[in-house]
Amino acid sequence: METDEKRYLPVRSRVYLASIVSLLLGFGVVIGFFNGWILVVGSHVIRAWMLSSGLLLASLVLWVLWIVRGSRRPGPRRDDGRWRLMRSVAFFMLVGVVGAGNAMVAFFDLGTSNFILDPHGPDGCRAVVRQTDMWGGSQGEAYAVGIIGVGRSAGRQVGRKMAYL
Repeated sequence: METDEKRYLPVRSRVYLASIVSLLLGFGVVIGFFNGWILVVGSHVIRAWMLSSGLLLASLVLWVLWIVRGSRRPGPRRDDGRWRLMRSVAFFMLVGVVGAGNAMVAFFDLGTSNFILDPHGPDGCRAVVRQTDMWGGSQGEAYAVGIIGVGRSAGRQVGRKMAYL
């Protein structure tokens, strides 16, 4: 017998899924930072550690909502026992990895100034220069930013030489 009922995920599963997706996006931001990617929105360069922190916080809030919502439901649950413990351990290990990566990104982003150069290219592309002054040394990086706002490292200067990547 065919029914026209739509099947939806329960609220608990949707909140858990949103929490995991938020954490994975935060992990992606951390990985993107260490691979030489930046994000430009309008006339601002978005700091990777701020974006990653926001996603980490959103994930933790959703996790707490998932726990609270689950503790108020009466009756037996399918996810009791070993699966619930493993899911919690995996979630908090991922939180630890994203949190540690976020702390490293914040440390490496310390003392950094970003400059968006004008004018824009004919196809909407822009150049962004990031200058880092730390512990008596300086470093400059150039980024080529596409029309959607995602930039890739185009060159690096340490001291007087420019190294193109």
